[in-house]
Amino acid sequence: MDYSFIHINEVRDDLGETGSDSTWLDFVKAATLAVEVEMRGSFVPFTETRRFDGPGGKMLITPDLLSSAPTIISDSTTLTTADYLLYPRQRRWANGPFERIEIDPDATGLTAWGTDRNDISVAGKWGWLDETEAISGATVQNATSQDATTTTLTVETGKIRVGHLVLIESELEFVTAVTIGATDTCTVVRGVLGTTAAVHLNGVAIRRQVVPPLIHWITKSVAASLWKRAKSGYTGKTVVPELGQINLFDVLPKELLKSAKMQYHLQVSV
Repeated sequence: MDYSFIHINEVRDDLGETGSDSTWLDFVKAATLAVEVEMRGSFVPFTETRRFDGPGGKMLITPDLLSSAPTIISDSTTLTTADYLLYPRQRRWANGPFERIEIDPDATGLTAWGTDRNDISVAGKWGWLDETEAISGATVQNATSQDATTTTLTVETGKIRVGHLVLIESELEFVTAVTIGATDTCTVVRGVLGTTAAVHLNGVAIRRQVVPPLIHWITKSVAASLWKRAKSGYTGKTVVPELGQINLFDVLPKELLKSAKMQYHLQVSV
């Protein structure tokens, strides 16, 4: 799992704790996964091709489609943007997903979806949100460029933290370590979430992928709870060896999750 919804300093500093960056990275990644599983969706975009059975008729259900101009192939025919319409016309939240693709009444490429299994491929971004924000003053500082294979990214000091998912042009990179100096040297996983590693010239702006404030807060809360329980040796666990059962206190904040599900999970049903 090469992404997280929060960076490690947000939790470690709030708690006034110490601990290695790599250990804290494990906690924020675990918290991110826990929130995703509970919400049954991801708030970062995955770039990939998904296949669908042909439904026949005019409508294809694609509830997690984020791209406004996906590449769609139906029965070996590549559709143009004039062949289909994405719905809802006004997405339910900014930068959120579309729910379905319908054949345009004036389409020339086809009049209806096919009915064969795996008949349709849709390539683009998928998930529940695709939103980034600028990191003020953060640019690529690798000598002349960051090439397509290096796993280091040089940036102005103090701009990027461990756990950041950064966007450089069209590539997402996940920051797993930072060495602080006159300029900071970040260790990164290249081309994550289906993006392609590429050359980025010195001076190119760096943005970071963000999630909604409520999801951000829930993830911080879960990471903090996991850390506290790890320090306490998971005091309060129930162990029944005969049943192979280990029950830990729930680390997910119920009221916050209920609010988040009302805002996001329930809204994506067609």
